[in-house]
Formats: sequence, structure tokens, C-alpha cells
Amino acid sequence: MPNHSPRITRRPHARRGSRRQRRNRALLLAGAAAAAAFGLYTLWAQGLMPVNESAEDWYDAHQQVVPLVSLPADDAPHDDYVEWWYYNGHVSDAQGRRYSFHYVVFLINALTTHTVAHASLVDHAARQHHTSQRRTAGNPSSGTVDSFDFVLGDWSLTGGGGTDRLGFALDGHRFTLDLQETAAPVMQGGNGILDFEDTGESYYYTRPRMAVTGTLDLDGEARPVSGLAWFDHQWGDFEIFRLGWDWFALQLDDGRDIMLYRLFDPHTGRGVLTSGTLSDASGAVELHQRDFQLQVLDHWQSPSTDRRYPIAWRIHIPAHDLSMTVEPILRGAELDARTTTYMVYWEGPVQIHGDARGVGYVELSGYQPAGRRPSAAAPRE
Repeated sequence: MPNHSPRITRRPHARRGSRRQRRNRALLLAGAAAAAAFGLYTLWAQGLMPVNESAEDWYDAHQQVVPLVSLPADDAPHDDYVEWWYYNGHVSDAQGRRYSFHYVVFLINALTTHTVAHASLVDHAARQHHTSQRRTAGNPSSGTVDSFDFVLGDWSLTGGGGTDRLGFALDGHRFTLDLQETAAPVMQGGNGILDFEDTGESYYYTRPRMAVTGTLDLDGEARPVSGLAWFDHQWGDFEIFRLGWDWFALQLDDGRDIMLYRLFDPHTGRGVLTSGTLSDASGAVELHQRDFQLQVLDHWQSPSTDRRYPIAWRIHIPAHDLSMTVEPILRGAELDARTTTYMVYWEGPVQIHGDARGVGYVELSGYQPAGRRPSAAAPRE
């Protein structure tokens, strides 16, 4: 007779064990659910849940921004189509006479590589605007690591890591300047890259405050000068000739620095990108199109190229309690660079009044002569 005791003794025991396990699991799950519910309620009550914020605010607060620019490695030249190292500055001599300058080196990697340099000097007291430009084949800074080293005759630009030196001469005046960063670099676009839609992308960082010391040799008289400069470095495979821009670099007396820009199609006037940054000792915040307003107050028309530029603005940045008027120090600050880069642009120093005071530079590019102005010019103003 078969022995059925294993079935009689084991099955009831197994069923009792399963019920206990199920009951224990249920109790554990109920406890975990209660703890999770209490935790979620606590976060909600403190306003820390996504439901307490708009989707945009939640994303802005919790996204992880990973810089795509590495310094000082990215101070050196790249292999992209276009790249530039750009400076503007305001300096004064021992007698208090003020000068402003801009100096930029372009590197173009097309069918052949060539390097271009532009420079301008504004003598505030004399109301004079001097400009000059250079072009050479190849890349004088080829092979440099963590730095750049451009020499174009008696013009030069060397540096890296926020310690730079530049020298250039124009119309009998020569600048030799040493620059040292005094504020942290700012990654434009948050992570150092900007999207220009179908015209490409650009890597972009700024050193908005660089202390300047050096000499200005003015008609054979060497004058020690000192002041403040702004540095931009931008590169990428974007189509620069398909873009126009209004660009503001503003250094406020209270230590804040503001960069604003509006990119547009120079042929149609259609906007491509409007953005910027506001930075101080605590860091930088992005400014989007909704965060600021630019109101054009005046225009200037070039007698030599017939281009009409906006020349004065009122800028509102409500979230930072800023309303400022930006006016040119010299209206006629156009630079005709068609012999080197096939471009004409306005590049000049400005003064800032209103809720904050300061100095800055404005660059305007992509504006067409009177007979070729785009019908959609209004969005730029």
C-alpha cells in the first residue's frame, strides 16, 4: 500500500507557509506605500514637487548642464570652418584721456586656410576713429597647445588661460597691452554651444572682465594706459555670411556684465536666435528672448556705404530690475572690411545710463545698403 503521508503532511505546511509569505509581503508593500505617500505629501506641502512648478521651471531648475568647452585646451585653435579671438576695451592715460579699442583675429579654414586681423581705436577727446586690417595665408598659431600665438607682421596676439598680450598699430598709433582675467569665464548657451538653426552650431565662451595695462604710442609719445577689456572666443562649422547680428557687451560699474545678441537672416530680416547672459561674482544666468526688451532710440546712416544702423537703445531686464539707456560714444564707427572678410559692420564703444551705469561695446553686422534692405527688418528693432 503506497505511503501518502508526504502529501498529507507537506501540502498543508506548504500552503500555510505561502499564506504567511504573501501576508508578510503585503504588509511590507503597504508599509512602503504609506511611507512613500507620506514623503510625497511632505514634498508637496513644502512646494518641492514638479506639480508645484511649471514644466519649464522644473526643467530649468533640475537639468544638468555639462560644459562642452574645456579650458585652457579650447583657447587653442580648432579645425572648424571659422573661428575668432576678439577683444574690446576702454582705457585711460595718466591725464585721464580716454580711448577705446577693438582687436580681433579670424581664422578661416576653407579650401585654403587664412588668417585675418581687424583693429580700431577711438580717441574720445579728439572724436577720432581709426581702423586697420591685415590678412595672411595659413595659420600662424598652428600646433599651439592650451594657447594661441598669432603674429601678422608687427601685429600680434598671444596668450591662453586668461593671461593674454596683444599689439597692433594703425594710423601712427600703437597699442601694446597685457590682459589678465579677473572674472570666471562664461559659457554661452549654458554649456558653451549655440544652435544657429540651419546655419550650423557655434562653440562660444567669454571672459567678460580682463584688467588691462600697457602703453599707447600716440604719434611717437608713449602713454601708459590702464582699464578694462572683454574677450570672446567663438568657433564652429557655421555659415557666418548667412547671419547678421546685433551684439552688446556691457560692463556695469556695480560689477555685473551683460551680453545680449540677436541673430537674423540679413536677406529677409527673419530672427534666428535672441539670447544672452548676465554674470557677476556669483556666476552667470542665461537670458532668453522673453527676459529682455531692446527698444531702438536712434539710427545713423553711413555716408560711405549707405547702411543705416540702430545707434542707441533702451534695454529692459525686468527680473533683474534693470532699465538702461545705451548710447554710442562716437556715431561713425563703421569698419569696411570687404578687402579682408567681405563684410561691413559697425563696431563702437558705448556708455550706459539708467538703473546702472557703465561702459561697453556694440557690434552690428548684416545691415544692407538702402536699396537692398530686407522687407522684414522690423523684428531686429
